[in-house]
Amino acid sequence: YSGRNESGFSILFPFYVIVAAILAYRVGAFLAAAAGSLAVATLAIDAHASIFPIVPGMLSLEAAPALPQTIYQAFINITAIFMIAALSSYLAEQIRRTGAALEVRTASLMDLTALHEAIVRSIPSGVLTYDQGGAVSFANTAACRTLGIDAAALVGRPAHGIFPRAQSSMGDESVWRDPAGAFHVLAYQTGTLHDHTGQLSGGMVVFQDVTDLRNMEKTVR
Repeated sequence: YSGRNESGFSILFPFYVIVAAILAYRVGAFLAAAAGSLAVATLAIDAHASIFPIVPGMLSLEAAPALPQTIYQAFINITAIFMIAALSSYLAEQIRRTGAALEVRTASLMDLTALHEAIVRSIPSGVLTYDQGGAVSFANTAACRTLGIDAAALVGRPAHGIFPRAQSSMGDESVWRDPAGAFHVLAYQTGTLHDHTGQLSGGMVVFQDVTDLRNMEKTVR
């Protein structure tokens, strides 16, 4: 039994259209709108032709409105359903396209990040970065090899413990004693790092082990 125009389920037609737009985009939205419009038209016809039987005692219906009013109401409802279909399908398509574009950009960013990391890690000179507090945030392969410490142990350590003047000079030399007890002369250059807004986010140190070079200089002298 439909309940005719007084059916409380009629209000659910637009929700079916919206759900169809989300699941099947434009095609689904308009198919659902067509089905809903057919249901609205059927209810309008039933109000005058009594297509569906009424179970006695279950619902007391008022007299059907005049035919022009019924046609007008059906027209308004059908128009509203198709407008909802158009709007919801448009929004669903926009969300889908935005999501697809975001996935592409995310993949490109990940590829670019991986490329930059691969380049930095393969640089023969040691590279350390540190945050505004001076704590090491990154160390490439050459840095770990030169200092004799793996990256996990370096991250979080104060950069000035390795390069005392890293945060106050553009370049200098320092002496580093590795875990095995060997001393290394490290020549380094420093620079600042900024985030995407241009704000200072920390700094970096690029260094090389010049121990052999300094020993050769001493021998020549």
